[in-house]
Amino acid sequence: MLKTTNPTSGAACRSLYTQIKNRGDYTVLPRSLAKQLGTHQAAVLMSLLNASQSNTQPDGRLWATARFLENVTGMGAELQNRVLARLEKRGLIEAGLDRRIRLNLSAIRQLVSS
Repeated sequence: MLKTTNPTSGAACRSLYTQIKNRGDYTVLPRSLAKQLGTHQAAVLMSLLNASQSNTQPDGRLWATARFLENVTGMGAELQNRVLARLEKRGLIEAGLDRRIRLNLSAIRQLVSS
């Protein structure tokens, strides 16, 4: 049996959730997207979408370095490479060898709305 000294009331959980959310240390992970893609792909895709709001280059691409993705997802470079390859195979991103990523917003919209 789990023994804890921290209260786990609804109010305590809401308070902790609000604290994390207000720090900006989170990425939205829609359940429907996680079910369709798996949690790794959904986490990377949502992180790229979030970062693209302010960090997209004039050609519509985003630098998705291994360090950036590890910082936001906790995934190592090998796992990131597999996830990016899967997202590209699904047509959700276009990935260059230099890790410059272009999101296929039409495909992502279609996936989210299905």
